[in-house]
Amino acid sequence: MGHDADRLVTMRLPQVLIDKIAALAHAGGKPPAEVIRQTLSEGLSQTVAKPPPHLVRNLLSEAGSWLDLQIALRRNGFVLRLHAEDRLALHSWPQDRFVLWLSALGPDYGDLCLRFRAPFPGAVYPGTAKARFHSQRAG
Repeated sequence: MGHDADRLVTMRLPQVLIDKIAALAHAGGKPPAEVIRQTLSEGLSQTVAKPPPHLVRNLLSEAGSWLDLQIALRRNGFVLRLHAEDRLALHSWPQDRFVLWLSALGPDYGDLCLRFRAPFPGAVYPGTAKARFHSQRAG
């Protein structure tokens, strides 16, 4: 049997999931089996589409804050994630898969921190929480 041959698969699914599949199929005018195949194919795919560099550069230039940038990126199917060593990466949204390092398109984390006058939201630096707690106890 070749890799492209179809095979019948039977599985138990919760009714809630079956209802969601039916709703997606109805909304898209597709048979439920096609919705399942497409969803599985996209979910299991190891390749993630990279955005056109000019799109990300435009979104970067128009953003006035981290929040503006994240909102604009999400509208286009991407999101920023902060990795180890303060490296920003572009991830697919909503799959949250790594796409590329943001510095490959120009600005790095330090550049954006200076521009937005703030660290990346949610960034935690070792020792900062302890120092704040200690200073509150001492005072």
